[in-house]
Amino acid sequence: MNNKRFSNLETLKFSIFTLFERFGYFILIEFSAFGALIGSFFIALIVSSLLFLDKIKAVFQENEINQEVIKKIFFQNITWQAPAASFILVLILYLTYRYLALGWSKIALNFYDNKPNQVSTLFSCYNLIFKDAIAALLYMLGTILGLLLFIVPGIYFAIVFGFYHLFIVDQNAGIIESFKKSAKLTRNIRWHLFALILLLVIITQPFHMGFVLFAFPFFALAYAYVYRTLLIQQHPEQEV
Repeated sequence: MNNKRFSNLETLKFSIFTLFERFGYFILIEFSAFGALIGSFFIALIVSSLLFLDKIKAVFQENEINQEVIKKIFFQNITWQAPAASFILVLILYLTYRYLALGWSKIALNFYDNKPNQVSTLFSCYNLIFKDAIAALLYMLGTILGLLLFIVPGIYFAIVFGFYHLFIVDQNAGIIESFKKSAKLTRNIRWHLFALILLLVIITQPFHMGFVLFAFPFFALAYAYVYRTLLIQQHPEQEV
């Protein structure tokens, strides 16, 4: 369908009104997400520390424990433990972040569809974590590579495939399928989307320190509104 349209004004109205009408709910969700990230960080530290059990044991076997002993045991003859521990730490935090991002997308879509949202909605997309994590990595790598190639290709890539995660959440689409569907959905409206993203960035600029409390849900709601609006125009028979 070549005449797909959405209104920047209506997108902003939906995002702002929803955010402030349900401000208490969003605060609760933000604290829940923050708690999940902190919890995953400590879990990652514990799991990573298991790789150093032999060194920890060696420290306690010393007659005297001091900084020099610890430095000698931990920083000499380090082979694979350090990079492996770093990888585990980053992986757990990355999967947790993607898990929460899926939940945010689900919450935003539910608001558009007038479906009930609960705190548990944030944690309801556990079955999509690994699929989304791979897709998000490909999306990030494609965007970064494009930005390195004179910036414009990266911006284009980000806009064309920017709805991949919503197709995963909403339709359980596969990784490649989600990218194809996003490219089809954004066809002929990419300049319009670029203008909307610039507008969203400008609006959220004053909220640098409050990004988690304002900008993140604001973007999630805006993307959900545009996604659903375009999808309904593409497939009117599937209107929610």
